[in-house]
This record gives sequence, C-alpha cells and structure tokens, in this order.
Amino acid sequence: MNSPSIVRPKSTNELSEMLRSTSSARILGYWNQISDTEVRQNRNDPEGIEDCSPESNEERLRVQATIKRCTPEGCQNLSTSAQNAESAIELGAMSGIIDFSPNDQVVKLRSGTTIGHLNSELAKSGQTIPIFNSNNGQTWGAWDTLSLADCIAWNLPHGLEFQHGTWRDWVLGATIVAADGMIFKSGSSVVKSVAGYDIHRLMIGARHTLGVVAEVTMRTTPISTLKPSEIEVLHPHDIDALPDWRIQRCLRTDWDQMKDGIADLLVAIDPSTCTAFCKVKPTPPRRFESDWILDVGQSNSFLNQATIAYMKRAKEVFDPAGKLNPGEMGIF
Repeated sequence: MNSPSIVRPKSTNELSEMLRSTSSARILGYWNQISDTEVRQNRNDPEGIEDCSPESNEERLRVQATIKRCTPEGCQNLSTSAQNAESAIELGAMSGIIDFSPNDQVVKLRSGTTIGHLNSELAKSGQTIPIFNSNNGQTWGAWDTLSLADCIAWNLPHGLEFQHGTWRDWVLGATIVAADGMIFKSGSSVVKSVAGYDIHRLMIGARHTLGVVAEVTMRTTPISTLKPSEIEVLHPHDIDALPDWRIQRCLRTDWDQMKDGIADLLVAIDPSTCTAFCKVKPTPPRRFESDWILDVGQSNSFLNQATIAYMKRAKEVFDPAGKLNPGEMGIF
C-alpha cells in the first residue's frame, strides 16, 4: 500500500478539519516520522530529494531527529500502520507556548512543542518540566527533540519520576480533538480542581488512539527545588544511537533478578523506580513475574488482559470507527 499523504496542521481548528475529512489517520511523532521525500520514493515519484531548509529551531530539531533515525538502507521509522492509514498527521507545526504564569507555576502550550524548546523557555523564569535529560552535561537520549505530544502519547518514564512525579501528575488539562473532529476541553488551569471528568488523563499513554491532544496545560517545577536523579547511564555512547528503546519495569522484589537477567541489554537503569532502559533486539523479550514493558516506537505492546479489555472499551467509546492510529498496540 502506498504511503499516506502528510498534513501538518498549524492550529486546533485545522487539525479538527483534517480528522473530519479523512477515513483513517496516523499521528506521526518522533519514532514514526515520514518525510515528504519518503512518500515520493514509496510512490515511485521521480522528483528525487529536495533541499530542506528549516525555518525555525523547532523544525531544525525535527529534521535532525529524522536524520538520526535513517540509514543508507532507508528510514527505520516508516511503520506498517502508518502506511495503512489514509492520512498522516504531523503535529510539529502546532508548537509554542500560549501562556505561562511563573508565579502560579502553570504553562499552557501546543502539543507539538519540543521538550528542549519548552524547558529552554521555562528556564528563563527559573522553571522546568522535571525530567532527567542530562548525563554529565550532555543531553541524554532524545529528550530535547521529543515533543510534548510524544511524551504524553507514550507516557514515557523518565529519570525523576520517583522524585517529581509523572506526566499524569503534571498535566492539569488539555484541548483534545476527537476522531470525528469534535474539539473538547478537559481539566483546568489550576493544580487543584474538581471541574468535570479528567478525560485528558485517558489520553496519557493511549498513543493517539482515543483522541489527539492539541493543547496542554501543565504545572511546572522551580529549578531550585529539583532533586538529584538516581538514574545511571551505563553506556553513554549507546543512548543516542538507539532509534527505539525498550523500557522494562518491575516490582522492587524482582529488581535484582530482572537487572541480572537483561544485563547484556542495559543502557541505563533507575533503581528508584526499578526501571531499565534497554536495547531492542528482534527476539522475544525476557519476561519476569511482575514486569511491565514498553517498546517505544513499536506498534506492538505487552499489555495484560485487563488493560487490553480496558483500552478496547475506551476505543469503542472515543473512536468506534477505528480511525485513529490503526494497528497501534497490536490490539486495534
């Protein structure tokens, strides 16, 4: 099947119209970017490669990230599920901070904003989103080039979870575009709120299968209050070379057994949350009694039966036609 056409909405309303007018859509992110050149090559278009001149720092970071994930044999990020959708929607043009109140420690921004850009702007006021993204002064992994949409869609573990919480703790509200194009808002702009149902929390970790988060309101953290991370990067030269990560977590009672059992795959470990960041190999993962696995950037998933049943029920409610990210998690 040919690659889908790529659309890049610049606003929530444009995103709504694009979803309304398509039969199926793949939401592109850091791990499944498709360049316009790739689309032409997959369609045997003779135009060849065009020069790419990024118009902004956000675009430059996105292009650099795409280049890192390509080899002479081709790009590793053109997923089968992306090709099976009519449209591919790239959120990078929906970027930037909408409003920021340092005194309230609350920021509202568009979901295509990269973490690097966001924390750079917040730092001017002594604030940050408290993820561990530095190893001896060098950016760790892909954190600077990941968009907020990437992090929320995958509910990505990070090296300060034990110390400062997770994405579900930080996201106060969101503007979400449903599969049929309907725009709705959830949550509030204050840390403590009882304003309606927290539907935005359902979107965290759902990989854009229930709706597309267009704008996010988050709480920030003063840089002066940051606590040290316990994460240990074992192989710094590998952490940037990994196009995909396998993140494996278990109960503390199984930590030593799991860590020893996957020692040859380890790139970084976080003892405080019993989390291992590993290389991905084309062999079945080594499982342990209490473990939880996230293969970042892969359509497959390692969900238990209760979670699968929950996600399928949520899909029936929010996207009964199966329009968003077909094939995601291996269950849709």
